Amino acid sequence: MSVKFVTMKRCLSIILFVLPVLAHSQLNINKTKAEIKKEITKSKKDNRSVKFSVYETDSTLSIVTIKQDKEQKDLLLQFDKKGNCKMEKMSFSSDIIFKKDLSEILDLKKYEWQKVNENQYVSKFEENIMIELPADDQLKTINIIRMDWTKALYDLLLNN
Repeated sequence: MSVKFVTMKRCLSIILFVLPVLAHSQLNINKTKAEIKKEITKSKKDNRSVKFSVYETDSTLSIVTIKQDKEQKDLLLQFDKKGNCKMEKMSFSSDIIFKKDLSEILDLKKYEWQKVNENQYVSKFEENIMIELPADDQLKTINIIRMDWTKALYDLLLNN
């Protein structure tokens, strides 16, 4: 085999391995804990080479994924009294994966994300979601929060 073919094969293998795990870059906001746990079970079956650890309390769900190359993604979900996800915090061991996941989230057309400042994005008013990024570039986290703002407050936020 040629070196070029082996390199291409290796790149394809990496892409096919990483994409299913990262394809989770959809939001969990407003989903129930049962829905999310069902998705985790499916992800475990589809990604056997990824180690999943799941921790649960009454109001939180914590998922840690570690790939073979030691890339780690931590996901902390908080639920309201009705059992719906109200906050999602993603932490990454790699700047590359952090940027890729953020880009995938911001590319979700349904939300019509608008940049408020360097560290915040808001969805269209009807979705009531805000993304907060840390001011410290060393922290690779994405916080996604369901907001209960009024239209006046939302408009004021976007006009600044």
